[in-house]
Amino acid sequence: MASAIGFIISLMIIRVLGYIPIKDFVGTPELSIEVALATGFVLSAVGLAAGLFPARRAANLNVVDCLRA
Repeated sequence: MASAIGFIISLMIIRVLGYIPIKDFVGTPELSIEVALATGFVLSAVGLAAGLFPARRAANLNVVDCLRA
């Protein structure tokens, strides 16, 4: 859900920047579908790893010992 919101915000920023006369300095802003897909893949992999490692560690804990502490 958050990635879709971020994608929509980035599209709006690109559209707004298209109306600003900065083409002589930085060129025309555009969104490449290849870059968007690669970014989504990398962010998904990082999110999966960030959630998986703590979950695996917590799964190996003894519940009774955790409740006593």
